[in-house]
Amino acid sequence: MALDAVLGLLFLGGLAGLIALVVRKLPVLRLTNPSEVVKFREQEVKQHLVAGRLKRQLVTLGRRVVAVFGSSSGRKRGTVRSLPQRLGELGEHLQQSILERTSPKRTMADYLRRAEEALAQEKYIPAEEAYLEVLRLDPHHLLAYQGLGEVYLEQRDFEAAREVYEYLLQQGRTATSSLGLARVASGQGRLEEARDEYLGAMQLTSLAQPRLELAHILCELGDAASALKYLKEARKIEPQNPKTLDFFIEVSILNGQSNLAQEGLAALREANPENQKIAEFARAIRELEHKTKPKRSKSSKGSTSFNLPTGRR
Repeated sequence: MALDAVLGLLFLGGLAGLIALVVRKLPVLRLTNPSEVVKFREQEVKQHLVAGRLKRQLVTLGRRVVAVFGSSSGRKRGTVRSLPQRLGELGEHLQQSILERTSPKRTMADYLRRAEEALAQEKYIPAEEAYLEVLRLDPHHLLAYQGLGEVYLEQRDFEAAREVYEYLLQQGRTATSSLGLARVASGQGRLEEARDEYLGAMQLTSLAQPRLELAHILCELGDAASALKYLKEARKIEPQNPKTLDFFIEVSILNGQSNLAQEGLAALREANPENQKIAEFARAIRELEHKTKPKRSKSSKGSTSFNLPTGRR
């Protein structure tokens, strides 16, 4: 019993000491930012990499110096006199090389190139990381924000995309910010808002793609006539674009415009003769023409005058 009591007291004493230690260190723990610890470790790694790179550069420089000494040992005295100058040139070359490799501008260019390549390959996570690195170096880099907005749109992260494009809008209304907000609204099903944003963007860009996207929104809103208007504009800008021609034919048929549909079909046959919808479009146009063809009246069935004067009085 006595031994158990002693052990119990020791346990309680140790526990009390541990609690007291935590209480004393709690302010320090609160002041410790885990993200700063991560940044410090990343900085250590970067310093290690830079140190290794410098070491390799110095080894290369040493080899060059040895080569210079070796090659100059059997030369004339006048050549030896130029040795300090040559060593100075090697030192300047090394310093310039280090400055180029550690330049923030060069780093941003590298990150932008990586981000654009990753985005083109639909590798959205690496693209996002590269764009964020650019923004870490330059928090106001607008091209990085534009790329980041595209990444979030492709990932259908509309809330994050909206934050990016609203920031760009604060820097000045551009086609990029307006189109970005229009696409965000469209993705979230806010069609009226998307329509208004597209209409605003039409004042800032002459590209065909936004007009094609606006036509889709207008058709969803039941305004096929206005959709055809913007499809005509898109077709003028890109007359051989199969996607534009495809939708142009559909909307022309929807509006009962068989002549426009025929024009679009002829252009589609020229631009993309392998399009599998050509036969379907041709059949739909024939049906439309049959429906809209004026019917002959009974009194004119036996007439062959075709409404021309017959000479009778």
